[in-house]
Amino acid sequence: MRNSRRGLAAGVNFIWDSPMTLLLSLWNITSHRRRLSKPEFNSIQIGSLVWIWMRSAPDAGTWRCTDAARRLTINPEDIGSLNCNSATRIASMAAVQKVSPAAEDTKEAEAPLLDLEAVERRVRRLETEPDQATLHELAKRDPNSLHQATVYYALVSDTGGPRLKYKLLAASYAIVALQAFVAIGIFWGSSFRTCNYHDDCVRGMWCKRDKTTGGGFCDKCKGGDNRECCGNSTRIGGECRIDVDVNPGMCDACTNDGGEFINYRPVLRDNINAMMPHDWAALLLAAVVVSYGVFGEIRDATLCRFALQRICDEREVGRAWPWALHTLNYLRLFALAPYIIGCVMGLVVVETGNSIAICLNAVAILFLVELDNLAFTHALDESLRIEAEQHGRILLTKNEARIVDAIKTVCVFSIPMAILGGVGSSDPWVIVGVCAPFPCMVVALVQSVHEAKDRWRGFAWGFARGLFGWIVYYYVFFSFPVITGVSNYEHDEKAS
Repeated sequence: MRNSRRGLAAGVNFIWDSPMTLLLSLWNITSHRRRLSKPEFNSIQIGSLVWIWMRSAPDAGTWRCTDAARRLTINPEDIGSLNCNSATRIASMAAVQKVSPAAEDTKEAEAPLLDLEAVERRVRRLETEPDQATLHELAKRDPNSLHQATVYYALVSDTGGPRLKYKLLAASYAIVALQAFVAIGIFWGSSFRTCNYHDDCVRGMWCKRDKTTGGGFCDKCKGGDNRECCGNSTRIGGECRIDVDVNPGMCDACTNDGGEFINYRPVLRDNINAMMPHDWAALLLAAVVVSYGVFGEIRDATLCRFALQRICDEREVGRAWPWALHTLNYLRLFALAPYIIGCVMGLVVVETGNSIAICLNAVAILFLVELDNLAFTHALDESLRIEAEQHGRILLTKNEARIVDAIKTVCVFSIPMAILGGVGSSDPWVIVGVCAPFPCMVVALVQSVHEAKDRWRGFAWGFARGLFGWIVYYYVFFSFPVITGVSNYEHDEKAS
């Protein structure tokens, strides 16, 4: 008993500067005494424990409570087998169970506990190294739009339930309808616009007033014999039907400074002939910039098409949702993109062909193609946007990337050619009927040929898609006057 007390006192004197180590040793001893049949420990057993702690101490000579607790991992059941000759066994057991730091962490482990530089190095390594592969994958992904989010939440994600799916689908259709409506309005409004006076109309047009509403609408100056009717009424199509009292100044608006009657189409040709070489250069630059914007819209529709095909191949999604989303993509190709192209030609031919007006009009038109991206970034809920960014992005295969590159080539070359050709013709029917929808028809043809296994079948299917798209474009374009009420401005019959 006296030897045990002396050994315990020696251990306390040795580890007096490490209270946590002392408490740990006392806990091991007391807990073991409750379980063992022997009521006492001899000095050799306690001294062996102290010797093990000395061997496991850091080389710097400073005891750390955490190091002692981490390195001393002796099971209490093993203490029962200790005797006077087991010091070597305990030492080897502790050496086997000792946890050594990694080589790259030794420098930081030996640093002071409040070494901010070491902490900063560790945090920087954790923030950069694990994310390198993720950033590499994100670099190959396409930016999200509201239409891509609609495809993801409608066919893949269960977030929000059916209500969210219908809301996003309605929002996508509403955005496309709004974009198309504004683009057609600019296309039509470049010539046929509302007015209150003749000066509100461009040269070669006059303000036709309505008796009931009091409003006016710009109409073309046409028919060389109209000048003979200007005394009391205007001859339209061989018949004098315009009441000059209701439309005063009509003859002045349709005559030049020499008193000669002017027609609408010759005025358009005069506007184009007045363009200088730098104006044509500005038109070429504006056409290229517009082609990039239109390609971005067509590219997004193509990516949504790829996502739909991939999802339909992987899971059962029914028929209604894929049909609705495919129709949306088709409308974006033939009920939106052609009108954006036509706006550039219409504003140059009808308004003016100077460089400043061309550049400003091109910039003003391009905001239409950014509406869906702005809606995704600023109108969508943050939680939905983050989920769509993480899981709704579209990774392209090699074949899909080749299709996108082919569409890019078509857009970058065909759209500037269509714009320059339409402006050079100065013919409204050439602009409306051929030049505006032509690039989109070529895109549909190229896309179908690249996707089909048989090139001839792909060519036939692409031609059919383009032809039907032209019909959709033409029908929507000439439905605009009926929708907006422009067709209600009829010539007033002359009262007899």
